[in-house]
Amino acid sequence: MEHRLFVYGTLMENFGSKMATILKANSNFLGVGQLPGKLFDLGRYPGAVYEEKSSFFVQGHILELLEPAYLLPILDEYEGIGTHFQQPNEYKRRIVPIAYQDQILSCYCYLYNLPTENLVWIASGNYLEHLTVHNSNHSSFTQTI
Repeated sequence: MEHRLFVYGTLMENFGSKMATILKANSNFLGVGQLPGKLFDLGRYPGAVYEEKSSFFVQGHILELLEPAYLLPILDEYEGIGTHFQQPNEYKRRIVPIAYQDQILSCYCYLYNLPTENLVWIASGNYLEHLTVHNSNHSSFTQTI
């Protein structure tokens, strides 16, 4: 079974952080896709919320994971998923539909799992575009655009 991951923030191809580098070394870039839902600025990184019938979309990259059994636990730890992290976890890993070219792909995605009412909504759904205007809080991640 092929395992794909949809990333929309600091794990995208344009970043050179340690975790983004690990992800790049253990995956193949398939292309750009869209998740139905909304993207929020969490301060230093974004969080996406999946909304099945949304008229808004989150832009991101689709990656084919070369060894998901190795990589997914590492990503879960990075995203703070598990009983040893504060509950409820900030993120949850789910399989969601991603629009890619003229098809829908099922992809793992780390979705924001907390209330969004006091967060800044990134209306464009594009984190890289958002960074060009609001990059001061996001400087701890190395961007390689």
